[in-house]
Amino acid sequence: MENDNQGTTTNDSGDFRLVIPYADTLIIIFGHVQYDDVKQKLISEGRADISINLSLKTAITVLEQLEVTDTREEETRIQAGNVSIDPKAAKNVPTAFGDFSKVLATLPGV
Repeated sequence: MENDNQGTTTNDSGDFRLVIPYADTLIIIFGHVQYDDVKQKLISEGRADISINLSLKTAITVLEQLEVTDTREEETRIQAGNVSIDPKAAKNVPTAFGDFSKVLATLPGV
């Protein structure tokens, strides 16, 4: 309710119950973090139960700037199965008839 901190929540279907003091007219504010608030004026006219149907519109927040930072230190990781071969260096490895499989055999773990 406007100018009051009383509130309630909805169930999975969006139904809610709010006990309010008797008043001829009051303003209820419907809101959610992801939606724009809606103010609804209610005129009770002595009724005990009032049914309200409304929809909230999705709130859109435009950001001027977004900065993402990382505070983790870089780790040196050795990845198994990843071998780099410099083609110029491979040509300088002495092999019979320039056999490339002999160049691979000189690498660790092969």
